Amino acid sequence: GWTADAQVFCPTAMYMYDCKEFYEKYMTDIRDAQRKNGGVIHVAPYFYFAPILGVSAAWADAVTVIPYHHYLAYGDKKIVTDNLDAGKKWLKYCKKKSFFGIRPPVGFGDWLSINNTTDKSFIATAYYAYSARLVAEMCKIVSDKDEQKYRALSDKIVARMKKKFYKNGKIANDTQTAYVLSCAFGFSAPEEVRDNLVRKIEENDGLLNTGFIGTRYLLPVLCEIGRSDLAYKLLGETRFPSWGYTIGQGATTIWERWDGYRSELKDPFQNAGMNSYNHYSFGACIGWLYEYGLGVRHTLDVAGPDKYVIHPVFDVTGTIKELSGTYNGISAKWKVQEKTAEYRIKVPCGIKCEFVFDGKVEKEYEDGEEKVFVVAL
Repeated sequence: GWTADAQVFCPTAMYMYDCKEFYEKYMTDIRDAQRKNGGVIHVAPYFYFAPILGVSAAWADAVTVIPYHHYLAYGDKKIVTDNLDAGKKWLKYCKKKSFFGIRPPVGFGDWLSINNTTDKSFIATAYYAYSARLVAEMCKIVSDKDEQKYRALSDKIVARMKKKFYKNGKIANDTQTAYVLSCAFGFSAPEEVRDNLVRKIEENDGLLNTGFIGTRYLLPVLCEIGRSDLAYKLLGETRFPSWGYTIGQGATTIWERWDGYRSELKDPFQNAGMNSYNHYSFGACIGWLYEYGLGVRHTLDVAGPDKYVIHPVFDVTGTIKELSGTYNGISAKWKVQEKTAEYRIKVPCGIKCEFVFDGKVEKEYEDGEEKVFVVAL
């Protein structure tokens, strides 16, 4: 399958299903398809088809992103051990193809955003820095001696990025995805992108304008900048482009394109040569509902299936008044009532959960009993 699709969706897949062995196998396919020079092609497992033989940022970075999230979800160091060298080879390739740390504007960019205007060099360089940081984290997990080497590399790339792409308070060519990636990858503090990201959404009539790459991080970043209200509004939006718009057009699956079918147009169908109606990349919003909505979160400090941080983000807009779900035996649900939210969670015996509400850490629970919290909004 397409490697970018796999990496942007992998946290969601791991929330929804037990994907441990599936992604272990898929990473074997990626390593098998990796070129001798470290480049990672667009699709794994390998087969000869010219359009998939190139190398693109975000697609190739699956070699670092998937093992990292796999470790967070399952806590098994083997995924790191198996793929660390492949990640290092990929970074070596990036270095050879970069000009003083800046990647060239090649690849797919923010694929299938409506205008795909985000600077491709910015996206490629951002992923270069991000992958370097992930490799550093992976080195730390398995006590590899190169941890500081890759942290220094990431810092150096970010410094170069800021000289080239960060000017007069704006990033790259001033797109939603540019601000989203800068915050999601840790290049900018939330308060540094808040005003510009909100401005870009407002300039687009309150609508998203992100593709495969930006959409993965859009809703999480809106929560991190303190605009969860805007995240829920975008999730519930029904105008074009939005998830709700596709549902209004009859969608029962996630589409490849925001504009795969537009009934209001004389010619409603997109290019029949590439217009999948079962293509999961934009479905990454479901992972956000687990991680932020229900609040079941992994961190490096609590990696694996036995401990979680519970930090829900409630909807104050009325888009979603109730939310429920189950993950790894944890059953959680909440209901918003005027100025309060009631949050119920049952944690199985053997799993520890640390609860965070209103910025305060509650005690850990692991006794299998349902807990009820009433939180002021």
